[in-house]
Amino acid sequence: MLDSKTINATVSGGEAIGVTVSFNTIGWAAQDILFNAIDAIIGSPEIADAFDSSGRSSVTAELLDTTVAIDGNLVVDAYADATLVSVVDNRPTVETSSILTDAQGLSLGIVLSMNKISSKATASIEFTTPFDAIAPARILAGASVRVEAVDSLHGNTTLTLESNATATSNPYNGNASAKGYAIAVSLNDLRGGATALVTNAAVRPTAGSLRVLATERATLRAVTDVAANTSTSGGNILGGTAQQRVVVQAATNVLLGAALAHVTASHIETPTSNDPVQVAAATTTTLQADITTLTSSGGVGIGVTVAFNSMGWAPQNILFNVIDTLIGSRSNNR
Repeated sequence: MLDSKTINATVSGGEAIGVTVSFNTIGWAAQDILFNAIDAIIGSPEIADAFDSSGRSSVTAELLDTTVAIDGNLVVDAYADATLVSVVDNRPTVETSSILTDAQGLSLGIVLSMNKISSKATASIEFTTPFDAIAPARILAGASVRVEAVDSLHGNTTLTLESNATATSNPYNGNASAKGYAIAVSLNDLRGGATALVTNAAVRPTAGSLRVLATERATLRAVTDVAANTSTSGGNILGGTAQQRVVVQAATNVLLGAALAHVTASHIETPTSNDPVQVAAATTTTLQADITTLTSSGGVGIGVTVAFNSMGWAPQNILFNVIDTLIGSRSNNR
């Protein structure tokens, strides 16, 4: 489990600039901050994928070229569980006032966040040579045989960026100006897989069943709140007030999960019809993305939000995502 919390609180009487960069990974090879920043900005880990950096966190349970004869149950299980919790909070705040001169306040907040998980579970009974139909069973169990792989991914990310600027000038002839800017880019990429297999095996559970099971569970909850708030007062007679706030955020959330269970080139024999052979694969994926962009001011306000959420699709960069959204079709069928 990885639990990360990054808090950035900047308070000033004139200008406040708060910049937060947060990168959290499980199961990915480490790379430098520049490559991480590029992957986060383009909304796809393309540099990491180019170096084949994923798949570094895996669990494997395997019987390879091994004959087994036991009285009880034979169990080959692999369980992988990866959890990532990330909290990023950035709140630059400016409160400025002046009686003799103009009051000017500037607040700028920038957040670059990336969270990635790559996990895999594999359970197998394998022989590199084909089985001989007249030879004794390679896997002989007095009860049941179970080959099971379970992979669980859990991602919970929260990003909060709030840029606040307040300016107060002489109530009669002063000028008050407040500007707030908030820019956030986030990428959450979760990839998992579960594989259970039996290959080139002669399996005989003499008093039970054969079960080959693969289960993938993946959950991603991403909450992103980005806001800019400005307020001014003063200059009611000869002066004036001006407010400007700009909020821009781009959020990409990708969830990939696969389960594979198979029996290949094998001979399976159970004692009775009440002792089944079960080969089953199941995948449960849930993605919840809550994205909020808020501008609050009495002057000029601009808010831009770009959000891409996908399950079961290979990630691609933000430019291709924009093009696919505009044309209403997926150009990449991976």
